[in-house]
Amino acid sequence: MQPGEYAAPHSHNLRLAIFLNDTMVQQWTDGNEETRELVPDVVMWRPPVVHASKDVGKLPISNLLIEFKP
Repeated sequence: MQPGEYAAPHSHNLRLAIFLNDTMVQQWTDGNEETRELVPDVVMWRPPVVHASKDVGKLPISNLLIEFKP
């Protein structure tokens, strides 16, 4: 995602996320809003989710996602 780009609501299964650069994301999930830093070289488990996202950092969001089948 490019800075300022918005991704409409979409879903993910359980997944591993590996962020490749340092930037910020704003997300809306179940009526809750969260802004968080994406730190490079950190591997995170991410739960299944339906959310919308916006790149609110100065760099594009670059990541690798490995999604597992339900």
